[in-house]
Amino acid sequence: MLAEKGADTDQRINGRSPRFLFRANTDGKFKKMIVEITSLTPNSYNYLNSASMAAEKNEDGLSEKVIVFNNIENGLGIIGGVAQREYEIAR
Repeated sequence: MLAEKGADTDQRINGRSPRFLFRANTDGKFKKMIVEITSLTPNSYNYLNSASMAAEKNEDGLSEKVIVFNNIENGLGIIGGVAQREYEIAR
């Protein structure tokens, strides 16, 4: 699930400028690291989260069916939006 991979709402940030601390056990052998920051609309999050759960449950024939979220009505709609940015951290 996305929530287990660090997905969250904006409630904790709420317009502030947070600082994130990343630690990696690389034994000093890296020259650069790329950090990706992704922001999803609530509709995108709900779709991706439910699609991930559906894919996970499809592997288990005994699991209850998961309905994948969508906001399509009468053939029209947009699932959602995403913004992504990568930051390169050089040693």
